[in-house]
Amino acid sequence: MSVKYLQIYHAIREKILSNEYAINQQLPDEITLTKEFNSSRMTVKKALDLLVSAKVPLSSLAARLSENLSFQNAILKDLRKFLRIHTLLLNPKLFILN
Repeated sequence: MSVKYLQIYHAIREKILSNEYAINQQLPDEITLTKEFNSSRMTVKKALDLLVSAKVPLSSLAARLSENLSFQNAILKDLRKFLRIHTLLLNPKLFILN
């Protein structure tokens, strides 16, 4: 079995990355976390310190969402281009020479 503070670290990290803890939402305080994980405040503090030192908090989630949005925009741009070409092929009357 792994060390308790690492289990807490991974559980909180997963909640951050899965957006259970939303952007700009404050994490639960140490006392709440000690009850949730049935652990001492010292163990919870060690897990929280590890989260901070690993720079896991919400900025990584925001960066990941930004990357996904850029990717989605590129797909939409290609899809629009495809649809324009497809429309012109099906309706040659819409194709106007300048």
